[in-house]
Amino acid sequence: MDSKIKHRWPELNEEERTFVAYWEKERERHRPWMFGFKKNLTMGIVFGAPIALFFFAEAPRHRELVSHTDLVLIMIGVVLTIVFYALFRGSSKWDEYESHYKILKMRENQDSLGDSGVGTMVQQ
Repeated sequence: MDSKIKHRWPELNEEERTFVAYWEKERERHRPWMFGFKKNLTMGIVFGAPIALFFFAEAPRHRELVSHTDLVLIMIGVVLTIVFYALFRGSSKWDEYESHYKILKMRENQDSLGDSGVGTMVQQ
């Protein structure tokens, strides 16, 4: 016995409409890998600064274990970690916003189509 079940998503609220308008403007302005790099760079620095401070504080005490070359390599590693963290976090935020935007656009398109059968599921 086949019966059709209509499934309608609720209409977009004001916050969701604001997000759709914001993201339509922002997604054209930024590249995915560069989105939020400046904001996330500070978080990367917060993540990498304790590592750098530890080596700057401990290097003079253990001079025979940590040479200047080792310290330079460690700092290059810390800087690369900070940049990687900022890029990765910005990219993941881009993906999160983009998927949320696509879901909201599908809901908005369903609302504009009305009862044309979109969102109809068949139960078996």
